[in-house]
Amino acid sequence: MGRRGRFLGGLLVAAGLLVAAWTITTWRWQDPFTALYTHWEQAKLARSLDRQIETFRPARHELSLAQSIAADAARERREAGRGQAIGRLIVPRMGLNMVVVNGTDHETLKKGPGRYLGSAMPGEGRLVYIAGHRTTYLAPFSHIDQMRKGDRITLVMPYATFVYRVSGYRIVPANDLAVLRSHGHEVLELQACHPRFFATHRFIVYALPVKVIPRGGPSYAPASAAPVSRRCAPLPAQPAVAVVRSSAIAYRRPGRSVLAHFTRTNVNDARTVFGVLGARGCTDRWYRVQLPVRPNGTSGWVRAKDVRVLSVNKEIVIHVKAMRLELLQSGRVVFRAPIAPGAPDTPTPTGRFYVTERLVPTDPNGPWGPAALGTSAFSPVLKNWTQNGPIGIHGTDEPWAIGHAASHGCIRLLNSAMEQLYRLTPAGTPVVITA
Repeated sequence: MGRRGRFLGGLLVAAGLLVAAWTITTWRWQDPFTALYTHWEQAKLARSLDRQIETFRPARHELSLAQSIAADAARERREAGRGQAIGRLIVPRMGLNMVVVNGTDHETLKKGPGRYLGSAMPGEGRLVYIAGHRTTYLAPFSHIDQMRKGDRITLVMPYATFVYRVSGYRIVPANDLAVLRSHGHEVLELQACHPRFFATHRFIVYALPVKVIPRGGPSYAPASAAPVSRRCAPLPAQPAVAVVRSSAIAYRRPGRSVLAHFTRTNVNDARTVFGVLGARGCTDRWYRVQLPVRPNGTSGWVRAKDVRVLSVNKEIVIHVKAMRLELLQSGRVVFRAPIAPGAPDTPTPTGRFYVTERLVPTDPNGPWGPAALGTSAFSPVLKNWTQNGPIGIHGTDEPWAIGHAASHGCIRLLNSAMEQLYRLTPAGTPVVITA
């Protein structure tokens, strides 16, 4: 090899190392190049916000303090321009202290977390919706999935400082616009793409106001503030599974209208579990749970004393058209495999489900392979099948079918892939099936 060839080879090696270093840095922390731009923009925004705070003068209102704050907030919302600094967001759990900008369009979010223009300003008594990046542009919401119930969130606005406490979280499809609706009371929603590096879903943290500190006035608790009882055990910030202790009754509403009875184990002698959607009450605690019954998406309420709640840091995401299954751990893909989903006349249902059971077939070379995961989903067409037509994730004795829509609705994997997925996936793991 000549001198020129060695030189070019060295350049290619160096370029490869730089690309690898950038990839690792972005995966582990954030994109360093876009971070420089946002850091520069944040410095300018901080100076602008400081000037707004210094020059702010409350309007003269013959109203209560809360009503005056609401009027000042409405005025700020009307006058703020797109991309303008409107406040400072402080979230200790995420190590976040950044200026919030007005708007959530692509260019605006390069500067920092942004307020959705269709939502309210803090203090107006309606939804306050703030979105942010997870991997680029300083990645303000990189650790949003680590938020815990009761965590403090502070928004410093020119007219007042607002303190919120986290009340829960949800993971919703990216096209779910219901999260943008206000429900007549103040709630702060922080939103980021989920999982990291993907945009199929949104991770949303909910927080309720607990304290308002007007600029130059006495602090007060807003009317919509929710007292936090020390006796209330918060739900894990990760997805949760409820394991039936001995028996449980699921109700349509807490204590009213029985939906179904469940025993400690199911028909396959596996422990009965539910996916937890939410909670209510303290001394008389109830959990809203996903139920493994028809129709798909059925939920109900069970008494806290009848179940044991555990956190789950895994999630299965199935892309039917792409014929791909991914297992996420704490928002990161740790396993990926091709699949064979349902055929056109026996389609795989889409929606949010969970793993109901872990099974080991008696014949590892049979149609279900060496291992299987039952889910809470049911076939939309095979309603008279055994056990009402449940949808499972399992191996196969027809490996050539992988990559084709060939099953009766279940998700088939190569046996080697299924063995690995089985080892990694506990009962109660959320399962998201997308078209």
